[in-house]
Amino acid sequence: VTTTALDELLPGLAPLAYVRDPRQSFSVLGMPDHWRLIFRLPADAPRGRVTERPAVRALLEHALPSCAGRLDVADAHTYRLASYVLPDYRVGRVLFAGDAAHLTSTAGGMNMNCGLHDAVAWGRALTRIHRGEADERVLDRVASERRAVVTDKVIPRSEARTAGIGDTTALRRALDGIGRIAADPARVTDYLFTASLLDCAPRPRQPAG
Repeated sequence: VTTTALDELLPGLAPLAYVRDPRQSFSVLGMPDHWRLIFRLPADAPRGRVTERPAVRALLEHALPSCAGRLDVADAHTYRLASYVLPDYRVGRVLFAGDAAHLTSTAGGMNMNCGLHDAVAWGRALTRIHRGEADERVLDRVASERRAVVTDKVIPRSEARTAGIGDTTALRRALDGIGRIAADPARVTDYLFTASLLDCAPRPRQPAG
């Protein structure tokens, strides 16, 4: 994390940028009052050591040799990607949603979108029960449906975004595929629809008749 105005050191830098380079690949995320540089590290890297100032400086020198010395490092921390899903989203009167029910890769922000959809699905189900329009079996159905979204949609899509990230050939194929999508407005719409998980969001209940 740096409070240095990275976009002033690197004119034209987008607030969200992915840099692929043999020396050091990384991502850049611009926030209102700071910038985050995100590096992929080996899974067995000692978590305490990689956040020490010399290790952070070495990463920055590899990634941004032209301006690393001018970056004020305000903080450095690590996190690990995870794929965890509860076996059941309902235990008696307790209903699980969002991070309480599932943790997945940060790629694409799908875990967050899925958690919002969980809340919508549970809210609709509880409203129907409160109004006498359904019994508690609707809770079991929602629990099953929402869990299936994570296992069948969120995890495969999220993992596909980082698969082969270190393979130059696979990366080139992925970038070429994105280029073909970007050139076709219809495919762009489909891509955004699925990337936002709108294809598996809770559907409004159709009125009778």
